Amino acid sequence: MNRLRKYSGPTFSVLITLIVLWFVATWLLKDTDIPSIWNILIGISSTSLLLLILSAVFNIWIFQYPYMVTTKNLKFWQAFQVRNASFAISNSVPAGGTVGLTFQYAMLRSFGVSGKDSSATIGIASVWNGLISFFMPVLGLVALTFSGEVTSGLIRSTIIGMVVLIISSGLFYTALKSEQGAIWVGSLLSKIVNPIRKLFRKPNVDFGIPIESFRSQVNDLVAIHWKRISFTNFLVQIGMFLVFWASAQAVGIEDSGGIIFAIFCFGRIGTTIPLTPGGLGTTDVIMVSLLQLFGADAQLSLAAVLLWRGFFYIPQVLAGLLSFLYWQLSRVK
Repeated sequence: MNRLRKYSGPTFSVLITLIVLWFVATWLLKDTDIPSIWNILIGISSTSLLLLILSAVFNIWIFQYPYMVTTKNLKFWQAFQVRNASFAISNSVPAGGTVGLTFQYAMLRSFGVSGKDSSATIGIASVWNGLISFFMPVLGLVALTFSGEVTSGLIRSTIIGMVVLIISSGLFYTALKSEQGAIWVGSLLSKIVNPIRKLFRKPNVDFGIPIESFRSQVNDLVAIHWKRISFTNFLVQIGMFLVFWASAQAVGIEDSGGIIFAIFCFGRIGTTIPLTPGGLGTTDVIMVSLLQLFGADAQLSLAAVLLWRGFFYIPQVLAGLLSFLYWQLSRVK
């Protein structure tokens, strides 16, 4: 029975991922002329290809800096290994987020980072990534306003994102402000989460102690470096956007940079839907749908998103797998 419970969670996650990806693939490929997509992809110019490669390199290069800001004496190559290995695991394996966090901690500890600092770095990265994901639609709406392309549906999505962002930021601030605030936030989360856990016959959890522990670990670090933490995490989003912009340009989508940026921002909502690793599939559907909404041809829209996946997702997963392999081999020596 214990063994069955042990494997039921991962099996359920794999099943959900496969079902979602099947529906996504069915929707994306419906009425799609695959030979036309292929011709678009192989027909991109050498200049566009160079731009895609440069944007992909920049995206991977900038990805380590949030950890270098929050972790004292962590070198670029060490941060490169931790961040990209974690990305590969978290974004390619169902329920990989938890596994990715575990390996991040182990890798940071192997580089001489204390347990407290490792936990603080990982915690801050997780919180900031979530906050920025909900903030991006706000930036997207601003970009659309300047482009004169605001729609009621996107306004509603932005309002939802703003509400979640304000609530999340308020809870985060309350938890950091005082010990009593951290305990209160933990109690609130326990009241929300435990009824859901009960449905799956999981034991109750008390978030008060871990949140207070998190507060004690990150409070000083956030107070001193919050501007640099925010800036470097936003640069990571810019790196991903540049790959998307280069992909749209490569296939001949003529929308303005502001609209492309807005589509990317709203696409980040897909990463907050915990159905597939890294929003795989859900993000793609949002981006393809919005490209078509703003007038792009259906074949070009799908080709652009496939290119984005090809030059953003695949290179970083490969870099992560190689980083993880290098780290494992270096420990054997």
